[in-house]
Amino acid sequence: MKSTSTNLYACYTAALAIAAAALFVFPGASVVHTLLKLAGAGFLATLLYHRVSAPSFWGHCVLTGAWTLLAIGLAANVWYFTTYSGGTVYDPVLINDDAASAWRQMQAMLSGQDSGVGMSRRGYGTFLALLAWPGPADIASELCFNVLLILVAIVLTGAAAVRLTPGVEPQRTATAAMLMTAMVCYFLSTGVILIKDALICAIMASAVYACAGLRSRFSWADIVLVFAGGLVAALVRPNLLPLLCLGLLIFAPGMDRRRIAALGACVAVFAALYFITRHIGLRSEVFSDTHTPMVEMGAEQPRLESYNSVLGNYNELPLWRHIVQLPVSLALQFLTPLPWAFSRDVVFGPSAAFAHISFPWYALGGILLYYAVALWRRSPRGVALSFGYGLLLTMLTAFMTGGTISRYCLPWLPALVPAAAWAWNSGSLRRRSFKIWYVVYALLVVVALCAAFAILNRYNPGGWDAK
Repeated sequence: MKSTSTNLYACYTAALAIAAAALFVFPGASVVHTLLKLAGAGFLATLLYHRVSAPSFWGHCVLTGAWTLLAIGLAANVWYFTTYSGGTVYDPVLINDDAASAWRQMQAMLSGQDSGVGMSRRGYGTFLALLAWPGPADIASELCFNVLLILVAIVLTGAAAVRLTPGVEPQRTATAAMLMTAMVCYFLSTGVILIKDALICAIMASAVYACAGLRSRFSWADIVLVFAGGLVAALVRPNLLPLLCLGLLIFAPGMDRRRIAALGACVAVFAALYFITRHIGLRSEVFSDTHTPMVEMGAEQPRLESYNSVLGNYNELPLWRHIVQLPVSLALQFLTPLPWAFSRDVVFGPSAAFAHISFPWYALGGILLYYAVALWRRSPRGVALSFGYGLLLTMLTAFMTGGTISRYCLPWLPALVPAAAWAWNSGSLRRRSFKIWYVVYALLVVVALCAAFAILNRYNPGGWDAK
């Protein structure tokens, strides 16, 4: 026990040293203040890990490793937004339109002015203003909060996996789920960019965790957690509310009347909030109709030329084509961001290059696909329901966007990962059938990536994810 504690403290010390070095190498924010805020985020995530999950040495290592990568990404991004671009932590140069709009809305609210940002895009900036009140707001602090949100999402995903598989080696289950979540680089990278994705991921992780607990017993804490997540979603992404309602309905079968009544009340409130936000114009375009932002901006997005050349303009295709094309949309959504073009998304910050390290996600995808085909029916009911929920949301996202905006699927990861963690712990991945499947799957992924690269460079060299 003493040796384990010593090793753990050594791990913490190394992580802090690496984070401090990154802040020195990428000057932009106060090293001491930023390091303290990052350490605070890690401390709160660790407290949550001990409170709701099944802590272990390796689980702490996973959480610390994720924190370290996030700290490096935060240092690089703050440097890029400030020192490199000629800004400051209080007035960063944000090239990405979503981030710039959120920052402008936040600053306008703190100063009592009008931001000029469209009503449907004010939610996240308003949330940031509430977080930073009374001000002044600085970019490093806002990103530290996103770091905390992603760490919370990782912890709650592991805790949800434990709740969905009662009695099945809880420490091993939690660690496996946390590792599988943290190793998805695209998911992790959302914790150091100024967009709402980290917050949405935390909301979904908390919803899955709460619903997993409510399947076995009534808990006011879980009800409040679901309700609070819905309230925040109503502000930052109202279109998430129907999807939360769908999840509550999927998890409800088998519960007693008291739990069903509580979830029913949440569904009623969420439905009312959704229609209110729709009426006052807070709802964004995504999931509201067949017009996706990527397609609407097609004329201004040369990187979509390859997509349109091969598959046609998704917005102009009839409904039956959307249905027939769904497998292709799912494949495209799964493969992106492609494992090249590391500088393509630098407008989000240098850490966006990390999101293009897609092979860990492909590895997890192979396990999830095997679970869907061979293990779904014999897995615990809670795991099957959670996976079904995540799969349904993934398919809906692909159907609405044509697979062109893969980051919209990141929040569904907490619902999918428990299935992969259970498959790992149940010994199912030691089967000969899985080994054969994984070899075939790896070959298919390689072929698909080669085809994507060839198509992109045939129709639009240097275009959509190709450069």
